[in-house]
Amino acid sequence: MIKSRSGSGKGGVARAAGKISIATTCSRVLGFIRDILLARIFGATGLTDAFFVAYRIPNLLRELFAEGSVSAGYVPVFTEYLSKEGKEEAKKLAGVVLAFLLSVTLIICLAGILLAPIITRIVAPNFVNNPEQFSLTVKLLRIMFPFL
Repeated sequence: MIKSRSGSGKGGVARAAGKISIATTCSRVLGFIRDILLARIFGATGLTDAFFVAYRIPNLLRELFAEGSVSAGYVPVFTEYLSKEGKEEAKKLAGVVLAFLLSVTLIICLAGILLAPIITRIVAPNFVNNPEQFSLTVKLLRIMFPFL
C-alpha cells in the first residue's frame, strides 16, 4: 500500500492535532512566563493592574473574532467555494470578506478608543477611585485597541 504524503488519513490528522496541541501549550506557557516577568519587573502595583486590564479587553475581542468563530466558519466556506466556483471567484469572495472584516474591525477599534473611559469603568469600576490609575488604564486601552 502506498502511503499518502499529503498527511491525509488518521495518522495525518493525529499528527496535525498533536502539533496544534503542542503549539497551544507552548503559547500558554509563554503567556504565563510573560505574566511572571511583568509582575517581577513592575511588581504587583496599580501600574501592572492598569496594564492587564487594558491588555485583556482587546485581546478578548481578538480571540473571539479573529481566532474564533470567524476563522472557523470562513475556512470551510472558502474551501467549498474554491472547489465549486474556481480560483477567480474565490479571490473575489476573499476580497469581499477581507473588506468587510477590516471595516468591522476599524469600527470596533474606533469605538473602543472613543469609549475607553466607559469601558474602563465597566471592566474595572474600582479604578475610578484612583484617578491616576484610571487615566493610565484609559491611555493604555486606547494604545492597545488597534492590537485587535
